[in-house]
Amino acid sequence: MEAVKGGGDWQAFPRDDPAAALFGDGRWARLPHPVTWKIMPCLAVPLALHCDAESGLTAVLMSRPGDRFAVSMPYGDEGHRSVYLSLFGGDLKVGKEAAAAARLVIGKVITEEQAMELYRAYVKRQRAR
Repeated sequence: MEAVKGGGDWQAFPRDDPAAALFGDGRWARLPHPVTWKIMPCLAVPLALHCDAESGLTAVLMSRPGDRFAVSMPYGDEGHRSVYLSLFGGDLKVGKEAAAAARLVIGKVITEEQAMELYRAYVKRQRAR
């Protein structure tokens, strides 16, 4: 799903309803740069694609399915050109450890189909470890 301006300035695609609730818990309300996220439909897979229309340079960002609670970003033409892979989605207790993995692929004109192939190969390699 494309992040277009009509969807809001800042869009969050959570993994599920409990993850969506994290966007209203106050952590993004901090000054000096508070962000009000528009909650979008839940993710099918933790994968984001951002392509520069002029150069064709494309960034594909992905994580293992259980590692993230959302993918979020401003709408596509917004000046930040940022994409956020929100990992974990819970509190980490003192003395506990947590690990997550992510992959960033940069290329020229990577299609949605190619991005899905990259994601499937990534998940397959992660499961084989």
